[in-house]
Amino acid sequence: MDSQNQLAKQFKGFINTPSLFKKLENFELFLFADEQSEDLEISITPEKLVLGKRVELFFRDYTKNSRRYSILAANLQVIANKVTLGELDFLIKDKFEDQNIHIELVYKFYLYDPVLNGNLQRWIGPNRRDTLMCKINKLQKNQLPLLHNKATQPYLNELNLSSKEFIQQVCFLGKLYVPVNLYGTHFPKINNNCIVGFWLTLETLLSRHQGNELYCLPKKENWLIQPENSNVWISLDESLYKINASLNNKKSILCWKKTSLGGFEQFFIVWW
Repeated sequence: MDSQNQLAKQFKGFINTPSLFKKLENFELFLFADEQSEDLEISITPEKLVLGKRVELFFRDYTKNSRRYSILAANLQVIANKVTLGELDFLIKDKFEDQNIHIELVYKFYLYDPVLNGNLQRWIGPNRRDTLMCKINKLQKNQLPLLHNKATQPYLNELNLSSKEFIQQVCFLGKLYVPVNLYGTHFPKINNNCIVGFWLTLETLLSRHQGNELYCLPKKENWLIQPENSNVWISLDESLYKINASLNNKKSILCWKKTSLGGFEQFFIVWW
């Protein structure tokens, strides 16, 4: 099991992640001033729970600890003729507004590749297997319409709910990384507060390294937290074996660096 202290760091990182888009249809995480994330009750999470499921549990914890929201249903699978059509992430009640909300939860890490065409089309996964536009299309064509699918209605009826009672929102959280030479540039159509670092090749990393800098290669579940919260730092030489092994397997790797001036950087080292 993860230590409670580490879980608290991950949960705080989740809560503090901004929405990828600043629009009214986004569901934004918001804790009241007297609901400090360090003091909230957090579920014990299996150590090997993948990041996506970990984030779902954190959203449940967030909702349970909130004075404003309550959960009506979570991870509601819709099956018709023995075929799974999809899943509704969260059905919640906004007690302040007396409003039911269907929320699809997304937490992504995207890198900006300026070689690709189109602003939003340039945001891709670290290993180039998924893209921001693919996720947006899936939300629009599959995940959000599922609420109003005829096959969903019996499941809602069992909860004494109707799809007509719900508004729909997407809680789209993310961390973005841009080419090292473009770090500090403003990017259109996305919330630039989500840009937390950059990406580079191993060759570029070696050329930027200074002798007394230290590194951390966090496990994926710790990608949620801030680099300054790490207590494990190693030399570049100690890091290279794991970095090379990952790149040889065509897997980009997240790296944190403690600079010679005591600052911190976070970046992906890419294989492509």
